[in-house]
Amino acid sequence: EGLTVSNSTKRDWLIPPTGLEIAMPIWAPFGALIPAILLYLLLFMETHICELIMLEKTKGEKGVGIHLDIVLLSLINMLSAFFGGPWICAATVRAVSHVS
Repeated sequence: EGLTVSNSTKRDWLIPPTGLEIAMPIWAPFGALIPAILLYLLLFMETHICELIMLEKTKGEKGVGIHLDIVLLSLINMLSAFFGGPWICAATVRAVSHVS
């Protein structure tokens, strides 16, 4: 009969971020802030390093459109994180081997 949750008596479609059975401590979101910032910096630096390597290999032939990938990666990662999906990264090794 269509798309339903696995156990509709246990939870609804929207799960509250404060917890289902026991309440999440108030310090937990603030405790997750530092690892989240570190992970953001790691993905940001990996994307920029990949971009610098690609610019060096292509001698700047790509133009200004090469910066669009950073914007797209940021938006896709934000949407994926919001819906609980996986993050994506720049895949530096594959990108460099593709250009070489």
